[in-house]
Amino acid sequence: MEDETNKLMIALAIAVVSFLSAAAPMKVIQLDEHFFSAGNLLASGVLLAAGLVHQLPESIGKLRISIETRFPVATFVTGLTFCGFLILEEYLHTHFTHGNQHGHDSHSGHGGHQNDIDGRGHPYKDGGEIHSQEQQQHDHHHDHHHDHH
Repeated sequence: MEDETNKLMIALAIAVVSFLSAAAPMKVIQLDEHFFSAGNLLASGVLLAAGLVHQLPESIGKLRISIETRFPVATFVTGLTFCGFLILEEYLHTHFTHGNQHGHDSHSGHGGHQNDIDGRGHPYKDGGEIHSQEQQQHDHHHDHHHDHH
């Protein structure tokens, strides 16, 4: 009976800790998004280090036995996978983060028009015509008709 009570208490403790571990990031992201991002970076670094330190040497040994080649297959696949995920992350970051900046032109010091330029100096469309950053700045300058006394 005592053994079952201990198991139930341990299961309950694991459930509570699991719930708190899952709920804590939701509270942290509401408080400070940068702190949440730093926590994600730390966690991913720990997982990457664990994989490289513990699992990569084991896979190198197993692949040497099963595949007779001098080429470092496990290391190559690891590097290729890392580069693939890096490219995917950069692609997703570029397409989903920069699109939410609402076209503010950070280079000229003036706020851009909605969807004109994405803060990286890329051209914007206006009635089917593509304008450069210089053209936008020129047009922005001529749009202001007031006296500077």
